[in-house]
Formats: sequence, structure tokens, C-alpha cells
Amino acid sequence: MNKAKKILSLVVAFSAFIFGGCSSVQNTTPESMPENPSRTYTLSMKVDLNDGSVSYDSFKPLIVIDGAVHPMKHIGDGNYTYDYVLPRGRNSAKYYFQFEYDINKIASGRPAHCQLKSTEVYEFKTQSKFVVSMETTRGNVGSKITLLGKGFTEDDKILVGGVEAKTDFISDTTLNFTIPALESRKSYQVELASADGKIKIGDFRIDDAVLAVSPNELNLRSGDTAELTFYIGFRAPEQGYVIDIKTNIPSSLIMDDVVVPAGKKSVTVPIKAGARGNGFIYVNGFGFKEVAIPLTVR
Repeated sequence: MNKAKKILSLVVAFSAFIFGGCSSVQNTTPESMPENPSRTYTLSMKVDLNDGSVSYDSFKPLIVIDGAVHPMKHIGDGNYTYDYVLPRGRNSAKYYFQFEYDINKIASGRPAHCQLKSTEVYEFKTQSKFVVSMETTRGNVGSKITLLGKGFTEDDKILVGGVEAKTDFISDTTLNFTIPALESRKSYQVELASADGKIKIGDFRIDDAVLAVSPNELNLRSGDTAELTFYIGFRAPEQGYVIDIKTNIPSSLIMDDVVVPAGKKSVTVPIKAGARGNGFIYVNGFGFKEVAIPLTVR
């Protein structure tokens, strides 16, 4: 580089400092995109210029894909796009951005040519498996939810908050899954887990469900036996569904643990009245609002 060019480079650097020096190229292209029949994918960048007075007529937005240079289209507000046709037999492409422009005036009073480049070489990939929509984003434990998409297989599983949900393969475009027993009034990340990894689908909020108990009140003599039926409204998972039972008069109630067997929607358990007392049986389960059953032992 001769002396004149060195001086000009120093002037350009100095002027960039004076005018802000914060110009940048930002990649706004998703890392992965669903496959489409035309094999055309939109790659995009956003350019922020803070170099003082620039010549808009000099703007030259470029994308370099697999070594080939292509002009990009301005869509407004510093955003540029290019529609790339991916060759057949390929599911990815590497690329970077380049943006050229002129500064009208610098310290020397002469225009200067500038060039911005991506800070790295990017890669986008196409997805043969993807989710288009989830039927709803909230519901109760035990709700059956439908997923629509493409490329589903019988080995795919749905995770809700990291917990594997019962997943039913309907077709390569449809999956059904059942909301597992999780705490209500919270939102959980839903993911599609396959041999290729996990795909984030979205959040699902679990609302309170109503756990039915029959009878809804007990009036017994000390030493009497009775039965309580608990109905959860969905088929219990393989490990069964545990129902938590508490009472504020423990000496008045004798009963075993309550577990709805796998595949069943309800369970009936025997109870025995103990010492005299008045109080409640409190029934709780993941995803359900607490139920209080009045209990009198006379």
C-alpha cells in the first residue's frame, strides 16, 4: 500500500470514529426453515449505518452464497432480502453478507468508499420435519391436543415441560398428545423429540381441572366402612396417577393411598371411620383444584 492510500485509510477510520463508527450488518435469517416444493428460501440482513452523510445511490447490498455473489433487494428500513433456490440434493448452504457504500464527505473533503462484511460465515438448513400449528395453547391435564406439520414418524414423542406425554401417531402430518400430570396454573415448553433432536413448538398453559369425588360428603359412625370414588376424567399413565389425601382430623379417618391404575379413569377405595370428629378430607392431584369433602364421625 502506497503512502497516499495509507493516509486515506487513516482518514476513513478517523471519520468513522467522528461520526459514530457503529455501522453494522446483522443476519436476520433463521438457522433452519421448513422444506418447500419450490426449494426457494429467503435470506435476509439488516444494515445500520452511522457514518454521517452517506450516498444512498451508492448502496450495494450483496450476499455471497457458496462463493457466488448475488445482489439483494431493499424492502425498507435498512432490511434486505434475497430469494435463494437451493440445488436439489442439498439441505443446507453457507453464506455471508457484504454491503458497499460511499460517504459523501470525510475530513479531507473527498468522498470515501466503505465496505461492511458479516462477522462470520453463516449456514442455514432446511427441515423435513416441522410443526405448522398446535391446536390450542392451554387446557387441563389429560387434554388431548392435535399437532399439524410434516415429516412425523411413529418414533416421535412430545415433551411438555420436559415430561414425555402420551403421543399418538396419526399420519406423517398429524400427531395427538395428552397433557401429562403437571402442576396447574403454569406454562410449559412443548417440544417435538425425534432421532434428529428436539424442535421447540411453543408454550402450553395448564389450567385447573375439576377432580370429581363421590360421595361429596361423609357422615359415618365410628367403626363404619364406606367407599370413595375418585374420577380424573382421563386415562392414567403407565405408572398410574397418584391422588394426595389429607385431613384435619386424622384420628377419624383410616384409608390407604389412592392411585388411579394405569389406563383407568377412576378408582374406588374403602375407608373406615375412626374416632369421633368433624372436619374435611382434602383431595389434591397435579393439574386439579383442591376438593374438600366434609367428614363427620359420630
